[in-house]
Amino acid sequence: MKIGIIGPNGQLGSELMKSFTGHEIIPYDHSTIEVSSLDSCRIIKKDAPEVVINTAAYHKTESCESEPEKTYSVNAVGAKNIAIICKEIDAIAIYISTDYVFDGQKRAHIQKRTFQIR
Repeated sequence: MKIGIIGPNGQLGSELMKSFTGHEIIPYDHSTIEVSSLDSCRIIKKDAPEVVINTAAYHKTESCESEPEKTYSVNAVGAKNIAIICKEIDAIAIYISTDYVFDGQKRAHIQKRTFQIR
């Protein structure tokens, strides 16, 4: 099976790279792909993996708070872009999330923000 791993050098991605023995692994590091750009994500179509595991994330807590647009662009738009490409090539998209930044337990008011996606 051909498996694409986005973020192969991160903590999670590097563990996944070691885990899939017996499969063809296609690593997509930051020099290869920018998940916030749909055009950049089209490189996946060339390789045509059957499964794409997206471990890319912008999770530096203080930076996330001061740069919400960048955070949204990588964490939300990036995941959407990967899903779009996977749908086009009939691949399975896997996105692994954590409670590292938000565990869902805080009950304070959350300010709603709107971002324009280009």
